[in-house]
Amino acid sequence: QTINSQMSNKPNESRLSRKSTLKASRNKSPPQVVRSTDGKLRRTNTDSSGNSYFVQDEQGKEATEDTIKSHLNDYLKKEIVNTISKEAKPESHKKGNGYRYYGQITKAGRNQNGKEKIDQDTPLVHLNVGGVPGFNLFGVLDGHGSQGHFVSQFCRDYFIEVMNKYAERCKSSNLNTPEAIYNELKRTKFAYIIDAFNKADVAMAQQKFDYNFSGTTCNIVFQFNKNLVCASVGDSRGILVFDQGDKKNQGIFPLSTDHKPNLPGEIDRIKLHGGVVEQMTDFEGNKVGPERVWKAGCNYPGLAMSRSLGDFQAKEAGVISSPQIVEYTITRASKYMIICSDGVWEFIKNEQVRDMGNAFFMKNDVGGFCTDLVKFAMHSWEQFDIIRDDITVVCVLI
Repeated sequence: QTINSQMSNKPNESRLSRKSTLKASRNKSPPQVVRSTDGKLRRTNTDSSGNSYFVQDEQGKEATEDTIKSHLNDYLKKEIVNTISKEAKPESHKKGNGYRYYGQITKAGRNQNGKEKIDQDTPLVHLNVGGVPGFNLFGVLDGHGSQGHFVSQFCRDYFIEVMNKYAERCKSSNLNTPEAIYNELKRTKFAYIIDAFNKADVAMAQQKFDYNFSGTTCNIVFQFNKNLVCASVGDSRGILVFDQGDKKNQGIFPLSTDHKPNLPGEIDRIKLHGGVVEQMTDFEGNKVGPERVWKAGCNYPGLAMSRSLGDFQAKEAGVISSPQIVEYTITRASKYMIICSDGVWEFIKNEQVRDMGNAFFMKNDVGGFCTDLVKFAMHSWEQFDIIRDDITVVCVLI
């Protein structure tokens, strides 16, 4: 993400000395959570916007960690919007629609003032592409920069349109099944998908929004019944959970790689294009934050990823829109796949997501999993930072 969208200030420890009581916020901003020097969770005090935070309960006693977590959980229940969860008809699934249930949810982040910001994440779920049952698109696009929400929404619509046209063209050539379309794409080493990513920038250049310093990640799983093809740029991550011989031992297959500028190969390409990969420097000269891409001799664009859609200034420094392609064949051992924006992965490990999902998917409760994962991610942000990134989850039980 760009420099403007990632900078944040940590809570000031001196604010903890002022006391306030445990009560509901006067607006929809959540209680901020910080960890004090003694290792216990605390709330910061009332801020200028009228948010009521606490370090004591109503009786004046120090609030326990359990009380704080309970208060935060009550807030999250009120804030979370129910996810969409849809089941494929049993007869359709037997024919190979590719999924049993899917769920999606997106939650806007909060800025440094505790106010909800524009949600720049865009989930993508498009079933039966071009009228071909079993050809589905599942993905997440995470916009960044001042126009990031326009970029992510535009790219979602662009890929749906492009793939619909491709499926229709395949049908006109008697490629009527997902397997036939997959075999044709594989024969050409997925050139059409790669070309679609690169042409997204061309199509974007005809739009009115600013694409020079705004862009989006893009992680899309193209499902052809049993065959999955994940194409990704940026750091929206996809994983697939599968059994390893017994139901209690489940593995994780990475469907994508987070495209960070300091990765081998990525940093080489950026340097060959005259770009520079460095961290930001604070006022005291200390290096802070993730590695970013800069144009040589410039203090921009400061992009914290090596591949993206849009971000035309960063393209001059070696950032590319060509996706990484990963294939996976669904077997009886395959359980579910999860695609999330980095608002989930910032503080949560792949294994934690898997362990949380196992309990829900024993009951086929995809909607409950999506909701609880967003709540868990929000809780994690509240503990470690004042701001909160946008959070988006797309999950498919296969």
